[in-house]
Amino acid sequence: MGEVTSGGKPIPGATITIVKLNETVAVEDNGTFVLVLDPERLGTNTHELLFSAPRYKPQRHTVDIPANNQVRLDVELEPERR
Repeated sequence: MGEVTSGGKPIPGATITIVKLNETVAVEDNGTFVLVLDPERLGTNTHELLFSAPRYKPQRHTVDIPANNQVRLDVELEPERR
């Protein structure tokens, strides 16, 4: 779970891609997300996620899922330079 923002504001149209599965999930309009990463389905507790949105630089993050199965990851995307 977490938030995707830029300058402290939510980013409309932001997405998260689970790289191993090439599966993309939309972030809520308010910037929040809850993502279920099932280790049985993915084969590991470590996952690479790609955060992206139109007109923003994409970011990759590696997430290790702890024993309590919950991680908070807030991501601040930078606008692309024109």
